[in-house]
Amino acid sequence: MEQESRNRQMWLCTDPRTSSLVLVGTPVAYACCAGCVEAAEELVRHGAWSHATNSTWCNEGTPPLLAAAENERLEAMQWLVEEQGHDIRMLDSQGRGILGVMAANKELTSLIPGVNQNRKACIQWAKRKLKDGKGRPRQPTPQKPQVVQSAANVVGAWAV
Repeated sequence: MEQESRNRQMWLCTDPRTSSLVLVGTPVAYACCAGCVEAAEELVRHGAWSHATNSTWCNEGTPPLLAAAENERLEAMQWLVEEQGHDIRMLDSQGRGILGVMAANKELTSLIPGVNQNRKACIQWAKRKLKDGKGRPRQPTPQKPQVVQSAANVVGAWAV
């Protein structure tokens, strides 16, 4: 990550006027969906929850792991499973697992040059992890209880 971007990210996570925003919404999911694992790690270090999802996030509450898989973000997928404890067997609201969401997105991503190699690596990794896993697929981890600030409080913080 370039230094200027990292400095901006640190400021957002540590400034008293903005630091509470890491607890609102799904910032880790957005970072993983975009393949920004360093940003996701920083958000988690500052209190964001990697499992957070909601009904407005990515296709009716798609869990962060499945959103990363849908966008074929291998590094993010690995980080979420291996370091954040996401269940490789989780299902989305439509009953699709990790391989299912990648298959559903195949036509769109096949138009992007060089994506087939990345797709192949994501699928191979997911198949290995699924083979290592035990038990049946389960629903996504429930959302961690959070104190959510009102929009007025967030806007008021900027006025300080």
